[in-house]
Amino acid sequence: MFINRRNLIKSGIAALSAGLPLQSNAETNQYKFKLKKNIVLVTVDLGLYGKNFQEGAENCHYFQKCFSHLKEDVTYFNGMSEPILGGGHRMQHASLTCMTYQQRERYPDRPFVSLDQLIAETSVQESRHKSIYHKINSGGSVSFNTKAQPTPYFDGHDKLHEDLFGVTDMGLVKRNLRKKQYILKELFINVRRRWKGTPVEQRLVDSLKSEIEGIDTQLKWLKVRKPRMNFRTDKKIEEAPGKHLNYNFNTLFHALEKEQTKIAVVHIGDVAKKLGLGGHHHLTHHGNLQQRISGLETVDTCILNALANFVEKLKTAEMLDDTIVLFTCAMADASAHSSRSVPAFLFGGGFKHKKSIDCQDGREIVKPTSHLFSSILKQAGSPSQSFSGNNSIIEELFV
Repeated sequence: MFINRRNLIKSGIAALSAGLPLQSNAETNQYKFKLKKNIVLVTVDLGLYGKNFQEGAENCHYFQKCFSHLKEDVTYFNGMSEPILGGGHRMQHASLTCMTYQQRERYPDRPFVSLDQLIAETSVQESRHKSIYHKINSGGSVSFNTKAQPTPYFDGHDKLHEDLFGVTDMGLVKRNLRKKQYILKELFINVRRRWKGTPVEQRLVDSLKSEIEGIDTQLKWLKVRKPRMNFRTDKKIEEAPGKHLNYNFNTLFHALEKEQTKIAVVHIGDVAKKLGLGGHHHLTHHGNLQQRISGLETVDTCILNALANFVEKLKTAEMLDDTIVLFTCAMADASAHSSRSVPAFLFGGGFKHKKSIDCQDGREIVKPTSHLFSSILKQAGSPSQSFSGNNSIIEELFV
């Protein structure tokens, strides 16, 4: 292990140095708070069909078709956008960060971190997973930690269910975590040994400290009991995720119910092919062709109905007031590559729901997405409501 370990440490320092983000996590380490709510964030690549949510506020097509029975527990944000965003497919990264990955260098005063990971890294919670990032047939990433690094994810329903509720060799898990922790500590020692006080070294030290602390937390909460829930594997679930989104949401419901996590992101990608409708990109760039629009409406309705079922299940279990559920995307009208007037539905969480809240005054955006995220931080119990350089909240959600 002698030369191999030395080479590993040397290569690890180089790899970490090459991939460091611009900002440090010093800001997020200034406070820790006890998380008061569960947080579930749902997003879809390329957004929804624009006309069905951008027209009519709470009377819009998707609100009436999918969420009308939840009208006392939902707020729709009419005309919500983030002013700095432009357009194009890179908007995916901005779904939960309020800026694209490329923009993080242009706005150094706006930390590039997703809402879920900001809450996960600054909160104290007693669960086996500090957060869960669940992808359904999606590429790319919408979840980034305070180092601007993509969050590890569970791809597909079976992997998620197996990790949460399947049989696990906990001894092996602990050994692997301790091995990773040992390597990171050796990296830390070597960086300090060669210390010259450069900004790159400081960011590297911050990054290593964060990783080591994260493993400490994982080891601590491995003691939380892992419940056994049998699940009969059905290939149709992985082959047709669009038809079986309820299984994915049900597994997350049980994860919250059994206190395995308090934070989850559901990132839904191209389920159109699995519904026999061709590619999602093909449908979203519909060119006003009715056949493609109808296919896109089918996909959207499938996703939103599964979300509505999840919210209804939380309500039946008397968990909705303690769970903030947000559906939003950075892409609004994919056909026009636009990020203006994005879909945004907020459920539960103990908010004072208003059916709909107007976010624009004429052409001016007066309640941007970052204000909604700051409002969620406040409701979650965070002493800081700062998100992406903004401290303002949406007052209507609290009165």
